[in-house]
Amino acid sequence: MTVMDNEDPALPETTEGEAWYDAEIAPALAALAKRCHERGMAFVAVVEYQPGDRAGTYYMTEDAGLAMTMQHLCAMTAPNVDAYVMNLKRHCKEQGIDTGGSFALLGAPWHWNLLHGVDRADMLAFGRACMEAERERCAALCEAHAGMRGTGAWTVLTAAADRIRDPERAKRDAAPDSGA
Repeated sequence: MTVMDNEDPALPETTEGEAWYDAEIAPALAALAKRCHERGMAFVAVVEYQPGDRAGTYYMTEDAGLAMTMQHLCAMTAPNVDAYVMNLKRHCKEQGIDTGGSFALLGAPWHWNLLHGVDRADMLAFGRACMEAERERCAALCEAHAGMRGTGAWTVLTAAADRIRDPERAKRDAAPDSGA
């Protein structure tokens, strides 16, 4: 049996905003997307017709740039940040785009430990080792650029790295000042 017009009680009711979007806006966006695609332009449009409820029209070209691909991935995966990052990482790998400069795309994927039987303690140790290596790399960059030591950027970088290495310090820093 085919259920039509939201007769299935498990399906949410169509809101007035969604119905208006479907009738008035979606067809116009589809026409615009087609016109853009015919001229070799990628098209991404997202509409939030009420808080939390979105709809989108996407028509990507094969040679769309990274920024446009990022917009497309975000539009399709929001609000799931993990899905966005995993899809972006996959896209970059497929396209041969270097992600070595990205904190978010560095390191093992979230499921690496599940696939390889590595326990949480080993993953935490791996994460700490990565952070220490990154701290040392950043410190070397700061040293290489005259005058960086002692600046606000240097202070923020080293303080963040120190809090990562010393969880007790992070707790002390985050605790409200008792005024004593």
